[in-house]
Amino acid sequence: MKRLLPLLLVTSLALAACRGGRLAAGGGIMPGVPTAYRPEATSPVRQAVRPGQVNLSPRDLAPVDSFLHARNNQWILGDYAEVYASREYFATALTINTRVGLIQRHDRDELGDKIITLTYVGHPEAASAMANPRILIGTGLTVTARKRLVVRMVKTKDSRRPVYLRVLARGTASRGKGEKVLQRGDNLQLGGALMFRQGRWTWFPMRTTP
Repeated sequence: MKRLLPLLLVTSLALAACRGGRLAAGGGIMPGVPTAYRPEATSPVRQAVRPGQVNLSPRDLAPVDSFLHARNNQWILGDYAEVYASREYFATALTINTRVGLIQRHDRDELGDKIITLTYVGHPEAASAMANPRILIGTGLTVTARKRLVVRMVKTKDSRRPVYLRVLARGTASRGKGEKVLQRGDNLQLGGALMFRQGRWTWFPMRTTP
């Protein structure tokens, strides 16, 4: 996941094809997120980027890579799950599980976003963590849904927050690390945003309840 990431915020980016279960698409920022994740107008990132474009080095992206690293071994589960992810960054950092005969997949484009819907259609007795709709983000964040999982890859529009991730789990939901369950509830979330603070790019995790 170490790479130079040019995020073109104005020019429309073409969607690449999906190959071998990996989502080759673009990325972006979900509109209407909580104010807590919006930098102030005086954010120093205004001096750090050119209008309409921000170039992030592997060092800049290190906080995101660290959050998604396998050593964290994070997971979140719900009856229904929704993922909102920056298309440019997560295009090559997302792996999708599609079990033939058990999961129905539907892809569509909507207002520039790439949306993938995974629905469990197998027999209830065949349901399991491995058979249900499931994706791996990076190498260390697994998202699983018992019934339906929707992935929305959206194009970046805000150079002050060039990488954004929000995972929502609804229904009988839980999240944890490794074998340990950290939280249960009807609505849980994971994610965060990369923002420029005090002269460097920093990953700001979001609270785990919406």
